[in-house]
Amino acid sequence: MKRIKNADFEILEQALEEINTSRTDIDAFKEDLNAELARVFEQFTSKSGHNLEQLIAQHNELTESLGNKVGDHLQSMQDYFEDRADAWHESEGADEFNEWYDQWESFQGECENALDAPELNEFQWELNDALELPSQMRGE
Repeated sequence: MKRIKNADFEILEQALEEINTSRTDIDAFKEDLNAELARVFEQFTSKSGHNLEQLIAQHNELTESLGNKVGDHLQSMQDYFEDRADAWHESEGADEFNEWYDQWESFQGECENALDAPELNEFQWELNDALELPSQMRGE
């Protein structure tokens, strides 16, 4: 086979055109939705008396502060551990201490992860790249 028949290729082209029209409709819908979301978001912000960016910034500051305080305590805990005798390091108490320390270290990590704030005022959705038909003829 060197070539797809013209009639068959025209059917494929028409199907592709319908897909591209559908993509245009989806893009228009997304733009309209984002405009509406922005309007609703603005109205809600005004009505509630709160600014989401400020609330998130305040939350992040508090979370970061807590993470720093936990970091200070982790250092104190590490100093305590290092000051213990070698025999204690082999004890059940040391094992319990390490588990407790790991819990606090994990908690500090959670404080760091909480610093990311989502974008809440826009509908995010990416379509795959547009489709293009391959050549009608072999070797083109």
